[in-house]
Amino acid sequence: MPDVFLSYCREDQPVARRFAEGLEREGLGVWWDQSLSAGESFDKVTEKALKDARAVVVLWSKQSVQSRWVRSEATLADRYGTLVPAMIEACDRPIMFELTHTADLSDWNGNTSDPRWRSFIDGLRKTLAGSASVAPAGSSIDVQRAPESATPSERGGLRRPAAWAALAVVALAIAAGVFWYLHGRQSGPATAAVVRSIAVLPFENFSSDADQDHFADGLTEEILNSLARVPDLQVTARTSAFAFKGKAEDLKAVGKTLGVAHVLEGSVRRSGDQLRITTQLIRTDTGFHLWSETYDRPVADIFKVQDDIARAVAGALQVTLGVGIGQQPGMTHNVEAYQAWLAARGVTFTGSASMRQYIELLQQAVALDPDFAQPWWDLSAAYSSVLSGGPEDAADRQHKADAAFAEYRRLLPDSPRIHERLAEDAIESGQMIAAAEHYQAAAAAANRFYGGRPPPLDIIGQGKTPIGFADLVGRPRESIALFEQARARDPLNVVIALWLAYLYGEVGDFPSAFAEFKRSEPLGQDARLTQLAVRIALASRDRKLLLPWLDKRIESERAAGIDFSARLKSLLDKPDEALSFLHAELARDPQNLLLSTWLAWFGDYGAALNAMRGDFQRAGFRYAALWWIWDPGLSGVRKQPGFKQLMRENGLVDYWRKYGWNDYCKPTTGDDFACQ
Repeated sequence: MPDVFLSYCREDQPVARRFAEGLEREGLGVWWDQSLSAGESFDKVTEKALKDARAVVVLWSKQSVQSRWVRSEATLADRYGTLVPAMIEACDRPIMFELTHTADLSDWNGNTSDPRWRSFIDGLRKTLAGSASVAPAGSSIDVQRAPESATPSERGGLRRPAAWAALAVVALAIAAGVFWYLHGRQSGPATAAVVRSIAVLPFENFSSDADQDHFADGLTEEILNSLARVPDLQVTARTSAFAFKGKAEDLKAVGKTLGVAHVLEGSVRRSGDQLRITTQLIRTDTGFHLWSETYDRPVADIFKVQDDIARAVAGALQVTLGVGIGQQPGMTHNVEAYQAWLAARGVTFTGSASMRQYIELLQQAVALDPDFAQPWWDLSAAYSSVLSGGPEDAADRQHKADAAFAEYRRLLPDSPRIHERLAEDAIESGQMIAAAEHYQAAAAAANRFYGGRPPPLDIIGQGKTPIGFADLVGRPRESIALFEQARARDPLNVVIALWLAYLYGEVGDFPSAFAEFKRSEPLGQDARLTQLAVRIALASRDRKLLLPWLDKRIESERAAGIDFSARLKSLLDKPDEALSFLHAELARDPQNLLLSTWLAWFGDYGAALNAMRGDFQRAGFRYAALWWIWDPGLSGVRKQPGFKQLMRENGLVDYWRKYGWNDYCKPTTGDDFACQ
């Protein structure tokens, strides 16, 4: 019985061989058609190997997505629960497999220490551990695979009526999957919709007290978080769902914008200690109500109501009720503490006074329930904020921030947030190997915390997450794949849009970069938009791209009384004067990463490196500097002799030697390396 059945297209045989050899080096038994002995029946042996395999690794490529044999093998593997797909080149997968997590190994060269390969192997081993190793009971579908180049007569067995019937069943299954995927039709109460996707829209506050908005928002968010941990359900992230707060949008438009088949909406009316919560689950394509309920409960039952609603919605969508249903880790059962925390989250920050109010409400929450982890995390971040005080009390605020973090860690020692915080600390101290290990621990913890689902970006923070770590070490293509998945879950999140746009530009895909920048403009005000767009435009060396975004940057700077970009625009055709201006700026502010991009534009790569070095030495800015160094406009800087020493000082060379070199730097002779 093989551990792994390798499914691929004939044109991809060299890549398939690399995968087979890599899997065998992992100690796994691999069956692929090179395993056939002379005289064996291709059809029967292949069929038996597919059914017996504990995992089926499908290699998707432009050729294999067109292969009916590969598609059939993938269809049956999906049915058996043994499918483990991988992309070996950029391609559009068959639509019924678009929702299946697929490892991106499109440029994997056989290095088994590559973190992407290690992640793929981890996922494969989980499938192997959970596989029943047999086809589902009652399965009667046969796969008759023959070489892609074979003629109909050479395929022999395919002429048999039974084989044609089998292929017809497979074709019907695929067609049905596509149909249900696109339309989400239900033929009756016993038929579950294949499209199990939902957005939880902000519940309306019907209370007489407008200040209860935060209570309605908190109820919405807890229901959303509970549903997000249901394995069979796709749930839109909070940022995108809450973009519709207070808007009377057509639900069809909402469904199209968020890419969901269902929405949950409702209202909350609070009177004293009593609640009335009305909810309804609606199909976005038809507007039909699938389920509705009204809950009249005391406020003390708020946690039970949240759980009841989540379970009812999951039941109405006919998804598996797993261990994920219930409160997110670190929550409380103390209603007063919960209300204080919700009130804190409802504070609008306008200055130091609002930050003090925020901190006081969080302190009230932990005083009422010291084991309520969430406000301890929020307190740690609040004490570290510049809004919470001035430089004169910075040491005291840092002490309080560390104490709050210690309390959170005491309560949730295995939280993904803990590992991510430790990873960020490791990055800031130049320990990239330790950072990678903490991020790996964060991913494992997220699996436990969120039932194997990707953790919501709203919960673990935006930007400084494992999905961006690959870019810090110079592997932007990996980050692109992960951010595209994040965008699918959270399409209206401006932070994700900006990161993704920058990453597209980093790999030289400028049309996609500026399309994403354009898409991000209406999503929300973010000061980084024009800064990042100007950086990528400078990297493109295309003035037609640069000038419109430079004008937008100038407009935003003028509102803050800054003339930096305006001055540089006037000097675009005066490089000597521009460099004099930039050198003066560098002398005045040696810790200014933006200067490095402009210095590189005008060809002074040595000064650009000095500008970058300043930020690496600036407390709390190493993370941003690492993100910046792979800017495509800085390729000349990366060829400077001092750049290699900068990489050594910041732990990147040690990381590459352990985990594999990146897209820009490769080893040469001895202990040396070169970057481009």
